[in-house]
Amino acid sequence: MDGCEQLRAMGTDSVGDKVIGEDKLIKELGKPPRIEHLLEGLRLYQIELEMQNRELEAVREELQRSRNIYAELYNEAPVGYTSLDEKGVIREMNVTGAAMLGQELGNLIGKPFIVFLPESSREPFITYLQTLEKEQNLKAELEFEGEDDLPRYTELSGVSHGDDDTESLYRIVLNDITERKLGERELRTRAQILRDLSNHLEGVRERERHAIAREVHDQLGQELTAMHMYVDWLRRKLSKDREAQEVAESLTELIDTTIESVEAIALRLRPKVLDEIGLIAATESHINQLKDKMEIEFNLDLDEKIDQLPLRDEIKIAVFRIFQEAITNSIRHSGANIIGVSMRLDGIGLLMDVMDNGRGIRDKEIADAKSLGLTGMKERARDLGGDVEIVGVKGKGTRLMLRIPTEQKRPNGGE
Repeated sequence: MDGCEQLRAMGTDSVGDKVIGEDKLIKELGKPPRIEHLLEGLRLYQIELEMQNRELEAVREELQRSRNIYAELYNEAPVGYTSLDEKGVIREMNVTGAAMLGQELGNLIGKPFIVFLPESSREPFITYLQTLEKEQNLKAELEFEGEDDLPRYTELSGVSHGDDDTESLYRIVLNDITERKLGERELRTRAQILRDLSNHLEGVRERERHAIAREVHDQLGQELTAMHMYVDWLRRKLSKDREAQEVAESLTELIDTTIESVEAIALRLRPKVLDEIGLIAATESHINQLKDKMEIEFNLDLDEKIDQLPLRDEIKIAVFRIFQEAITNSIRHSGANIIGVSMRLDGIGLLMDVMDNGRGIRDKEIADAKSLGLTGMKERARDLGGDVEIVGVKGKGTRLMLRIPTEQKRPNGGE
Protein backbone atom coordinates (compact mmCIF):
# COMPACT_ATOMS: atom_id res chain seq x y z
CA MET A 1 0.00 0.00 0.00
CA ASP A 2 1.52 3.39 -1.03
CA GLY A 3 1.49 6.60 1.00
CA CYS A 4 -1.66 7.99 -0.55
CA GLU A 5 -3.64 4.81 0.06
CA GLN A 6 -2.43 4.73 3.65
CA LEU A 7 -3.48 8.32 4.03
CA ARG A 8 -6.95 7.56 2.66
CA ALA A 9 -7.32 4.59 5.04
CA MET A 10 -6.23 6.70 7.96
CA GLY A 11 -8.68 9.38 6.98
CA THR A 12 -11.55 6.93 6.73
CA ASP A 13 -10.76 5.46 10.16
CA SER A 14 -10.41 8.91 11.65
CA VAL A 15 -13.71 10.01 10.20
CA GLY A 16 -15.35 6.87 11.52
CA ASP A 17 -13.97 7.41 15.03
CA LYS A 18 -14.95 11.06 14.97
CA VAL A 19 -18.45 10.27 13.74
CA ILE A 20 -18.98 7.74 16.53
CA GLY A 21 -17.57 10.18 19.10
CA GLU A 22 -19.74 12.98 17.87
CA ASP A 23 -22.90 10.90 17.77
CA LYS A 24 -23.22 11.34 21.48
CA LEU A 25 -22.59 15.06 21.16
CA ILE A 26 -25.17 15.40 18.43
CA LYS A 27 -27.70 13.48 20.51
CA GLU A 28 -26.93 15.60 23.52
CA LEU A 29 -27.14 18.86 21.57
CA GLY A 30 -29.99 17.69 19.50
CA LYS A 31 -28.41 18.62 16.10
CA PRO A 32 -30.26 17.40 13.05
CA PRO A 33 -28.81 14.54 10.94
CA ARG A 34 -28.06 16.99 8.03
CA ILE A 35 -25.31 18.72 10.05
CA GLU A 36 -23.78 15.37 10.86
CA HIS A 37 -23.59 14.54 7.16
CA LEU A 38 -21.97 17.91 6.30
CA LEU A 39 -19.29 17.51 8.91
CA GLU A 40 -18.37 14.12 7.58
CA GLY A 41 -18.08 15.52 4.04
CA LEU A 42 -15.85 18.38 5.19
CA ARG A 43 -13.48 16.02 6.94
CA LEU A 44 -13.17 13.82 3.83
CA TYR A 45 -12.61 16.89 1.67
CA GLN A 46 -9.82 18.04 3.99
CA ILE A 47 -8.12 14.67 3.71
CA GLU A 48 -8.37 14.76 -0.11
CA LEU A 49 -6.81 18.22 -0.13
CA GLU A 50 -3.91 16.99 1.98
CA MET A 51 -3.36 14.07 -0.39
CA GLN A 52 -3.47 16.40 -3.41
CA ASN A 53 -0.97 18.70 -1.74
CA ARG A 54 1.41 15.80 -1.20
CA GLU A 55 1.01 14.69 -4.81
CA LEU A 56 1.53 18.23 -6.08
CA GLU A 57 4.64 18.57 -3.93
CA ALA A 58 6.01 15.35 -5.42
CA VAL A 59 5.28 16.62 -8.95
CA ARG A 60 6.89 19.97 -8.12
CA GLU A 61 10.04 18.23 -6.89
CA GLU A 62 10.14 16.09 -10.04
CA LEU A 63 9.71 19.17 -12.23
CA GLN A 64 12.51 20.92 -10.36
CA ARG A 65 14.76 17.92 -10.81
CA SER A 66 13.93 17.86 -14.53
CA ARG A 67 14.67 21.59 -14.78
CA ASN A 68 18.03 21.08 -13.12
CA ILE A 69 18.88 18.26 -15.50
CA TYR A 70 17.76 20.36 -18.47
CA ALA A 71 19.77 23.37 -17.28
CA GLU A 72 22.84 21.17 -16.85
CA LEU A 73 22.43 19.62 -20.28
CA TYR A 74 21.65 23.02 -21.85
CA ASN A 75 24.70 24.75 -20.43
CA GLU A 76 27.17 21.89 -20.73
CA ALA A 77 26.14 20.83 -24.25
CA PRO A 78 29.02 20.56 -26.76
CA VAL A 79 27.17 22.97 -29.07
CA GLY A 80 25.91 26.47 -28.47
CA TYR A 81 22.23 27.29 -28.02
CA THR A 82 20.67 30.73 -28.19
CA SER A 83 17.22 32.30 -28.46
CA LEU A 84 16.84 35.65 -30.21
CA ASP A 85 13.83 37.92 -30.44
CA GLU A 86 12.60 39.33 -33.76
CA LYS A 87 15.17 42.15 -33.54
CA GLY A 88 18.02 39.70 -33.07
CA VAL A 89 18.47 40.49 -29.37
CA ILE A 90 19.79 37.62 -27.26
CA ARG A 91 17.16 36.34 -24.81
CA GLU A 92 18.84 33.09 -23.83
CA MET A 93 22.21 31.47 -24.43
CA ASN A 94 24.12 28.60 -22.93
CA VAL A 95 27.68 28.67 -21.61
CA THR A 96 29.06 26.93 -24.71
CA GLY A 97 27.52 29.54 -26.99
CA ALA A 98 28.98 32.35 -24.90
CA ALA A 99 32.42 30.73 -25.09
CA MET A 100 32.11 30.49 -28.86
CA LEU A 101 31.51 34.26 -28.95
CA GLY A 102 34.41 34.79 -26.58
CA GLN A 103 32.18 36.47 -23.99
CA GLU A 104 30.92 35.96 -20.46
CA LEU A 105 27.31 34.79 -20.41
CA GLY A 106 26.22 37.78 -18.33
CA ASN A 107 27.52 40.18 -20.97
CA LEU A 108 25.33 38.71 -23.72
CA ILE A 109 21.74 38.62 -22.48
CA GLY A 110 19.72 41.57 -23.76
CA LYS A 111 22.27 42.60 -26.38
CA PRO A 112 22.02 42.25 -30.18
CA PHE A 113 23.73 39.09 -31.40
CA ILE A 114 25.14 40.96 -34.39
CA VAL A 115 27.44 43.20 -32.30
CA PHE A 116 29.55 40.16 -31.44
CA LEU A 117 30.15 39.29 -35.10
CA PRO A 118 33.00 40.60 -37.25
CA GLU A 119 32.05 43.10 -39.93
CA SER A 120 32.33 40.52 -42.70
CA SER A 121 29.67 38.28 -41.10
CA ARG A 122 27.05 40.90 -40.21
CA GLU A 123 25.35 41.23 -43.58
CA PRO A 124 25.13 37.43 -44.07
CA PHE A 125 23.64 37.13 -40.55
CA ILE A 126 20.93 39.72 -41.29
CA THR A 127 20.07 37.85 -44.47
CA TYR A 128 19.97 34.60 -42.49
CA LEU A 129 17.42 35.94 -39.97
CA GLN A 130 15.27 37.39 -42.74
CA THR A 131 15.23 34.06 -44.53
CA LEU A 132 14.57 32.21 -41.27
CA GLU A 133 11.25 34.01 -41.07
CA LYS A 134 10.10 32.04 -44.14
CA GLU A 135 12.03 28.78 -43.92
CA GLN A 136 12.49 26.26 -41.14
CA ASN A 137 15.60 24.27 -40.25
CA LEU A 138 17.75 26.76 -42.13
CA LYS A 139 21.54 26.50 -42.01
CA ALA A 140 24.28 29.05 -42.61
CA GLU A 141 28.01 29.36 -42.00
CA LEU A 142 29.53 32.44 -40.36
CA GLU A 143 33.03 33.49 -39.47
CA PHE A 144 33.81 34.59 -35.91
CA GLU A 145 36.90 36.13 -34.37
CA GLY A 146 38.51 33.54 -32.13
CA GLU A 147 41.45 33.68 -29.78
CA ASP A 148 44.54 35.55 -31.03
CA ASP A 149 42.31 37.04 -33.75
CA LEU A 150 42.34 33.71 -35.59
CA PRO A 151 39.16 33.04 -37.56
CA ARG A 152 36.70 30.47 -36.31
CA TYR A 153 33.81 29.11 -38.33
CA THR A 154 30.36 28.38 -36.95
CA GLU A 155 27.39 26.66 -38.54
CA LEU A 156 24.01 28.06 -37.54
CA SER A 157 20.95 25.80 -37.57
CA GLY A 158 17.78 27.64 -36.65
CA VAL A 159 14.01 27.57 -36.51
CA SER A 160 11.53 30.41 -36.10
CA HIS A 161 8.66 30.38 -33.60
CA GLY A 162 5.74 32.76 -33.51
CA ASP A 163 2.77 33.88 -35.60
CA ASP A 164 0.99 37.06 -36.60
CA ASP A 165 -0.20 37.65 -33.01
CA THR A 166 3.03 36.90 -31.16
CA GLU A 167 6.59 38.12 -31.35
CA SER A 168 8.90 35.95 -33.42
CA LEU A 169 11.53 33.99 -31.58
CA TYR A 170 14.53 32.40 -33.25
CA ARG A 171 16.05 29.32 -31.68
CA ILE A 172 19.50 28.69 -33.08
CA VAL A 173 22.11 25.97 -32.60
CA LEU A 174 25.73 27.07 -33.00
CA ASN A 175 28.13 24.34 -34.05
CA ASP A 176 31.88 25.02 -34.21
CA ILE A 177 33.07 23.74 -37.60
CA THR A 178 36.51 25.37 -37.55
CA GLU A 179 38.42 22.10 -37.68
CA ARG A 180 36.29 20.88 -40.57
CA LYS A 181 36.74 24.13 -42.50
CA LEU A 182 40.48 24.19 -41.91
CA GLY A 183 40.64 20.53 -42.96
CA GLU A 184 38.70 21.31 -46.14
CA ARG A 185 41.01 24.23 -46.86
CA GLU A 186 44.05 22.02 -46.34
CA LEU A 187 42.58 19.40 -48.67
CA ARG A 188 41.92 22.05 -51.30
CA THR A 189 45.45 23.37 -50.95
CA ARG A 190 46.92 19.89 -51.28
CA ALA A 191 44.63 19.12 -54.22
CA GLN A 192 45.77 22.32 -55.95
CA ILE A 193 49.41 21.39 -55.33
CA LEU A 194 48.78 17.99 -56.86
CA ARG A 195 47.01 19.59 -59.83
CA ASP A 196 49.89 22.01 -60.32
CA LEU A 197 52.32 19.12 -60.17
CA SER A 198 50.18 17.13 -62.58
CA ASN A 199 50.08 20.12 -64.93
CA HIS A 200 53.84 20.45 -64.75
CA LEU A 201 54.36 16.75 -65.44
CA GLU A 202 51.85 16.85 -68.27
CA GLY A 203 53.67 19.82 -69.73
CA VAL A 204 56.96 17.96 -69.48
CA ARG A 205 55.42 14.88 -71.11
CA GLU A 206 53.91 16.98 -73.89
CA ARG A 207 57.24 18.61 -74.61
CA GLU A 208 58.89 15.20 -74.61
CA ARG A 209 56.24 13.87 -76.98
CA HIS A 210 56.80 16.84 -79.23
CA ALA A 211 60.56 16.35 -79.26
CA ILE A 212 60.31 12.58 -79.79
CA ALA A 213 57.71 13.00 -82.53
CA ARG A 214 59.94 15.50 -84.28
CA GLU A 215 62.98 13.24 -83.99
CA VAL A 216 61.04 10.16 -85.11
CA HIS A 217 59.47 11.95 -88.05
CA ASP A 218 62.48 13.93 -89.20
CA GLN A 219 65.43 11.68 -88.33
CA LEU A 220 63.97 8.22 -88.90
CA GLY A 221 61.88 9.47 -91.79
CA GLN A 222 64.91 10.85 -93.57
CA GLU A 223 66.97 7.71 -92.94
CA LEU A 224 64.18 5.41 -94.14
CA THR A 225 63.70 7.54 -97.24
CA ALA A 226 67.43 7.25 -97.97
CA MET A 227 67.24 3.48 -97.50
CA HIS A 228 64.32 3.40 -99.94
CA MET A 229 66.42 5.24 -102.54
CA TYR A 230 69.40 2.88 -102.09
CA VAL A 231 67.22 -0.22 -102.44
CA ASP A 232 65.68 1.21 -105.60
CA TRP A 233 69.17 1.82 -106.99
CA LEU A 234 70.21 -1.74 -106.10
CA ARG A 235 67.06 -3.15 -107.70
CA ARG A 236 67.87 -1.39 -110.95
CA LYS A 237 71.48 -2.57 -110.85
CA LEU A 238 70.39 -6.16 -110.22
CA SER A 239 67.85 -6.20 -113.01
CA LYS A 240 69.29 -9.40 -114.48
CA ASP A 241 69.15 -11.31 -111.17
CA ARG A 242 65.52 -12.27 -110.65
CA GLU A 243 66.02 -13.51 -107.08
CA ALA A 244 67.84 -10.33 -106.11
CA GLN A 245 65.04 -8.32 -107.71
CA GLU A 246 62.42 -10.04 -105.52
CA VAL A 247 64.48 -9.40 -102.37
CA ALA A 248 64.90 -5.75 -103.33
CA GLU A 249 61.15 -5.38 -103.92
CA SER A 250 60.41 -7.00 -100.52
CA LEU A 251 62.83 -4.58 -98.85
CA THR A 252 61.13 -1.66 -100.60
CA GLU A 253 57.71 -2.77 -99.33
CA LEU A 254 59.11 -3.25 -95.81
CA ILE A 255 60.64 0.22 -95.84
CA ASP A 256 57.36 1.74 -97.07
CA THR A 257 55.48 -0.02 -94.25
CA THR A 258 58.07 1.17 -91.72
CA ILE A 259 57.76 4.74 -92.97
CA GLU A 260 53.98 4.57 -92.48
CA SER A 261 54.46 3.16 -88.96
CA VAL A 262 56.93 5.93 -88.10
CA GLU A 263 54.49 8.57 -89.33
CA ALA A 264 51.66 7.00 -87.34
CA ILE A 265 53.79 6.90 -84.18
CA ALA A 266 54.80 10.53 -84.66
CA LEU A 267 51.17 11.48 -85.21
CA ARG A 268 50.07 9.76 -81.99
CA LEU A 269 52.87 11.41 -80.06
CA ARG A 270 52.15 14.90 -81.39
CA PRO A 271 50.32 15.56 -84.67
CA LYS A 272 52.47 17.89 -86.71
CA VAL A 273 49.38 19.31 -88.31
CA LEU A 274 48.19 20.43 -84.85
CA ASP A 275 51.07 22.88 -84.70
CA GLU A 276 51.21 23.75 -88.38
CA ILE A 277 47.52 24.11 -89.29
CA GLY A 278 45.32 23.70 -86.24
CA LEU A 279 42.97 21.68 -84.08
CA ILE A 280 40.29 20.95 -86.67
CA ALA A 281 42.84 19.74 -89.22
CA ALA A 282 44.49 17.48 -86.61
CA THR A 283 41.10 16.05 -85.63
CA GLU A 284 40.19 15.27 -89.24
CA SER A 285 43.62 13.71 -89.84
CA HIS A 286 43.21 11.44 -86.80
CA ILE A 287 39.72 10.35 -87.88
CA ASN A 288 40.91 9.67 -91.45
CA GLN A 289 43.58 7.33 -90.12
CA LEU A 290 41.02 5.45 -88.02
CA LYS A 291 38.60 5.12 -90.95
CA ASP A 292 41.11 3.05 -92.87
CA LYS A 293 41.48 0.57 -90.00
CA MET A 294 38.06 0.46 -88.29
CA GLU A 295 34.64 -0.68 -89.44
CA ILE A 296 33.13 2.35 -87.74
CA GLU A 297 31.12 5.18 -89.23
CA PHE A 298 32.42 8.59 -88.16
CA ASN A 299 30.18 11.64 -88.42
CA LEU A 300 32.03 14.95 -88.11
CA ASP A 301 30.60 18.42 -87.53
CA LEU A 302 33.65 20.64 -87.11
CA ASP A 303 33.62 24.43 -87.22
CA GLU A 304 36.62 25.44 -89.34
CA LYS A 305 36.55 28.92 -87.79
CA ILE A 306 38.19 27.34 -84.73
CA ASP A 307 41.49 27.04 -86.64
CA GLN A 308 41.31 30.74 -87.44
CA LEU A 309 41.41 31.65 -83.77
CA PRO A 310 44.73 32.30 -82.03
CA LEU A 311 44.16 29.47 -79.55
CA ARG A 312 46.83 28.93 -76.95
CA ASP A 313 48.86 25.77 -77.39
CA GLU A 314 47.64 24.33 -74.07
CA ILE A 315 44.01 24.65 -75.20
CA LYS A 316 44.65 22.95 -78.54
CA ILE A 317 46.64 20.17 -76.89
CA ALA A 318 44.05 19.63 -74.11
CA VAL A 319 41.10 19.48 -76.53
CA PHE A 320 42.95 17.16 -78.88
CA ARG A 321 44.05 14.79 -76.08
CA ILE A 322 40.52 14.68 -74.64
CA PHE A 323 39.21 13.99 -78.15
CA GLN A 324 41.75 11.17 -78.60
CA GLU A 325 40.88 9.61 -75.24
CA ALA A 326 37.14 9.83 -75.87
CA ILE A 327 37.47 8.18 -79.30
CA THR A 328 39.75 5.47 -77.87
CA ASN A 329 37.25 4.71 -75.08
CA SER A 330 34.38 4.44 -77.56
CA ILE A 331 36.34 2.07 -79.79
CA ARG A 332 37.67 -0.12 -76.96
CA HIS A 333 34.79 -0.29 -74.51
CA SER A 334 31.45 0.72 -76.01
CA GLY A 335 31.02 -1.69 -78.90
CA ALA A 336 29.79 1.25 -81.00
CA ASN A 337 29.69 1.25 -84.80
CA ILE A 338 28.79 4.93 -85.14
CA ILE A 339 30.76 7.76 -83.50
CA GLY A 340 29.90 11.43 -83.90
CA VAL A 341 32.25 14.33 -83.16
CA SER A 342 31.31 18.01 -83.15
CA MET A 343 33.39 21.08 -82.31
CA ARG A 344 31.93 24.57 -82.29
CA LEU A 345 32.24 27.97 -80.67
CA ASP A 346 29.76 29.80 -78.48
CA GLY A 347 29.92 33.10 -76.65
CA ILE A 348 32.09 31.63 -73.89
CA GLY A 349 34.50 29.22 -75.51
CA LEU A 350 34.94 25.98 -77.38
CA LEU A 351 32.42 23.16 -77.15
CA MET A 352 33.10 19.57 -78.14
CA ASP A 353 30.66 16.64 -78.20
CA VAL A 354 31.70 13.03 -78.74
CA MET A 355 28.76 10.61 -79.04
CA ASP A 356 28.50 6.92 -79.81
CA ASN A 357 25.75 4.31 -80.14
CA GLY A 358 27.40 1.74 -77.87
CA ARG A 359 26.31 0.02 -74.67
CA GLY A 360 26.29 3.24 -72.61
CA ILE A 361 28.75 3.94 -69.81
CA ARG A 362 27.49 3.16 -66.28
CA ASP A 363 27.35 5.71 -63.47
CA LYS A 364 29.75 3.70 -61.32
CA GLU A 365 32.28 3.72 -64.17
CA ILE A 366 32.01 7.51 -64.45
CA ALA A 367 32.54 7.88 -60.69
CA ASP A 368 35.42 5.38 -60.53
CA ALA A 369 38.46 7.33 -59.29
CA LYS A 370 40.69 4.53 -60.60
CA SER A 371 39.71 5.29 -64.18
CA LEU A 372 42.80 7.24 -65.17
CA GLY A 373 41.49 8.07 -68.64
CA LEU A 374 38.29 9.73 -67.40
CA THR A 375 40.11 11.42 -64.52
CA GLY A 376 42.76 12.72 -66.89
CA MET A 377 40.16 14.25 -69.21
CA LYS A 378 38.43 16.01 -66.32
CA GLU A 379 41.73 17.29 -64.92
CA ARG A 380 42.84 18.64 -68.30
CA ALA A 381 39.57 20.54 -68.70
CA ARG A 382 39.52 21.84 -65.12
CA ASP A 383 43.09 23.09 -65.37
CA LEU A 384 41.97 25.39 -68.17
CA GLY A 385 38.81 26.56 -66.37
CA GLY A 386 36.58 24.15 -68.29
CA ASP A 387 34.61 21.05 -67.48
CA VAL A 388 33.80 17.62 -68.87
CA GLU A 389 30.40 15.98 -68.47
CA ILE A 390 29.89 12.32 -69.33
CA VAL A 391 26.48 10.65 -69.51
CA GLY A 392 25.46 7.18 -70.60
CA VAL A 393 22.15 5.57 -71.46
CA LYS A 394 22.05 1.80 -71.27
CA GLY A 395 21.85 0.28 -74.73
CA LYS A 396 21.80 3.67 -76.45
CA GLY A 397 25.28 5.05 -76.07
CA THR A 398 27.58 7.51 -74.32
CA ARG A 399 28.01 11.25 -74.71
CA LEU A 400 31.00 13.33 -73.64
CA MET A 401 30.56 17.10 -73.50
CA LEU A 402 33.57 19.37 -73.14
CA ARG A 403 33.50 23.13 -72.60
CA ILE A 404 36.71 25.14 -72.39
CA PRO A 405 36.82 28.96 -72.32
CA THR A 406 39.00 30.42 -75.05
CA GLU A 407 39.91 33.41 -72.89
CA GLN A 408 42.49 33.07 -70.14
CA LYS A 409 40.74 31.47 -67.17
CA ARG A 410 42.07 29.36 -64.34
CA PRO A 411 40.16 27.39 -61.71
CA ASN A 412 40.19 28.50 -58.09
CA GLY A 413 42.83 26.75 -56.13
CA GLY A 414 41.36 27.36 -52.73
CA GLU A 415 39.84 30.10 -50.66
